[in-house]
Amino acid sequence: MFTQKNENESNKVDRIVLLISTIVGYVAVFIATKTGVLNPYLGAIVLIFLYMYLNFNLTNIFFVSKRTTFKVYIFMILEIMYFFMTAFTLRNIVIYFIGIGILSYLIIQDEGKSEALKIYRFLGIYTIIKIIFVLTWIVF
Repeated sequence: MFTQKNENESNKVDRIVLLISTIVGYVAVFIATKTGVLNPYLGAIVLIFLYMYLNFNLTNIFFVSKRTTFKVYIFMILEIMYFFMTAFTLRNIVIYFIGIGILSYLIIQDEGKSEALKIYRFLGIYTIIKIIFVLTWIVF
């Protein structure tokens, strides 16, 4: 029992280190693209993949349920498609927050109300990452 707890803690630490290294990689690719070292098209593709990988790591830190992670992945793909197919407007921001509300409701249904604090922490970090992603694309 004690060994299992240590393995989970070390696994979580490894995932957090991977999450931080992905953030550093995202910033490095963004800077390399803005300075002209990296082709803008290649930089855009790499930034999208790093954003998806960042969300993948964040989801795996907070949740282990396959149903929950699947819902978060579907929401992530839909938001990326919606972000690139429409303009950045106040209406889209409202639609995003409605989607986050629906996602939080679905996750709470799967995980239970006892995990609500963990879910709200996840959604807060997820939204902050989304805001940073949008801001980098506005500057891009």
